Amino acid sequence: MLTLIAAIDDAIGIVPHAWFREQEDAHGYFLLLEKIVTTPGYGRPLAIYRDRHGIFERSRTDPETLLKQLAGKRAPTQFGRLLEELDITAIPARSPQAKARIERLWGTFQDRLVAELLLAGAQTIHDANALLPAFLKRFNGRFYVLPHLAGNAYRPLAARDRRRRALLLQVPGHRHQRQHRPLRRAAAAAPARPRRPLLR
Repeated sequence: MLTLIAAIDDAIGIVPHAWFREQEDAHGYFLLLEKIVTTPGYGRPLAIYRDRHGIFERSRTDPETLLKQLAGKRAPTQFGRLLEELDITAIPARSPQAKARIERLWGTFQDRLVAELLLAGAQTIHDANALLPAFLKRFNGRFYVLPHLAGNAYRPLAARDRRRRALLLQVPGHRHQRQHRPLRRAAAAAPARPRRPLLR
């Protein structure tokens, strides 16, 4: 079974990047965001609309340091720290209805992307990730819509961020992904469904 980590642009309906992982983890989101902020034509989004997964925010039941209690602010997660460093606003979804757009995307991918993986004979996570760029190009070409307002909500990486990119996008203690692990037969039916909705 694989987890698909992806984001969708609210204004124009395209998926700027997607990435298969063996599980939903912070390192996968770091890789996703790195790809988005460093790809020409994109950059740092003004805001990310996300769910309340522990990767994005700490649980209210987690103990907090005295210093943070006095400051009146909870310590960010590793991904939250990255968003702060890049000046990207994180907006948490507070209801299932608020996540309808990303849920529709997962439903579409469950149908279209799974069929593409089967037709291509993908056997490993490496195979699945290699297929994604061509699939997204066709998908975005078909579902692109004109934005309601002119302008660009993506900002280029600042010079200081470019210099610190390797540091900013490093997840302490992450494990390297095993790229060539064979997929189980059951994964062929539905490899892309994440446990929870992700970025929007």
